[in-house]
Amino acid sequence: TLLMLLAPAVAQAQVVQVQQRIGCNLGRCKVGVGSGVAIGWEPTQAGCRKYYVLTVAHNAGVLERHRFDPRLNYGMSVATRSGLHQAKIEQCDGARFLMLLSFVETSGEKIPVLPIANRIAQAGESVTISGFSQSRQGQFGVRSLSLRSTGPQCFTVTSPFEQGESGGPVCDQRGEIIGLCEGYNNETKIGFG
Repeated sequence: TLLMLLAPAVAQAQVVQVQQRIGCNLGRCKVGVGSGVAIGWEPTQAGCRKYYVLTVAHNAGVLERHRFDPRLNYGMSVATRSGLHQAKIEQCDGARFLMLLSFVETSGEKIPVLPIANRIAQAGESVTISGFSQSRQGQFGVRSLSLRSTGPQCFTVTSPFEQGESGGPVCDQRGEIIGLCEGYNNETKIGFG
């Protein structure tokens, strides 16, 4: 598709939909939807693969001012081509916006992983963002943007991120992850991650 031609290094299989069951009433559950990216896996004793997905903490409702409590069940799951998988929060650093999920893939689906860049990107650099935007009815998409500013822990881009792209990878031209989509400022309409 045209979207895949924009960023051939990023495939939909590497970017997964992250879901949080927020609450249920009379058998109907409200689900929050975001994005995440597979960054690694390891074999399980049962011969399956345990995948690790990097996303942002607010996809689980953990914000800078709300600390993560490992005793709580945040109702996280990961949707891949083979279905919906219950996810475990391995680590969460709400102050730095990051969350690491894991899930076990039992169908045999092999999900490619994206490498994390070992550098800080530069302002003006062209990047691609991938995710499941609600403006596309939750369908996968890739957009090209430029970095406005960069730093060791935060960056801004030339366009706001769209709802549902939170946690999706921001990749450089080599297809390496340089950050994650986090949010945008309502006043300036500048996206940051």
